Amino acid sequence: MTDSRSIQKLSRNFVIPAGSQVVLTVSKPLEIPETSTADQQEFRKPGSVGVVLECPPHNDLPYLIRFTDGSTVKATFDELALRRQEINSLLSDDDYDYSQHVIYRCQVGSVAFGLSTDDSDDDLRGIFNALYVFVTQAFHLFFR
Repeated sequence: MTDSRSIQKLSRNFVIPAGSQVVLTVSKPLEIPETSTADQQEFRKPGSVGVVLECPPHNDLPYLIRFTDGSTVKATFDELALRRQEINSLLSDDDYDYSQHVIYRCQVGSVAFGLSTDDSDDDLRGIFNALYVFVTQAFHLFFR
């Protein structure tokens, strides 16, 4: 499956390290323990987030991915997306200006406490009206 959010852009030699959060891009069957007597095969849907439990020495072999409920799947490099890249891709696809809905913004970090230096960054935190953004975007999607 080729997807704009996939890790296809990374080198084929890049091995995702154990502990990395990943997103499945395809449906995958769960690994069934040998002691289990499950009659029906269960699947993980695309978009499921898990953690790399075991990484292969190269990308021709599958990764072992564990989910929050303890279930595991085996997935290849091409069937995964790094969670951070998935989030960045979703945010970058959206050219909507959220700043117009900010209802509170504050300075935090070294600048807020007067401890900043020339190398310090500018840390801002805030709250925006997500309901307004959701409703207006949903309206535009369904009533264009």
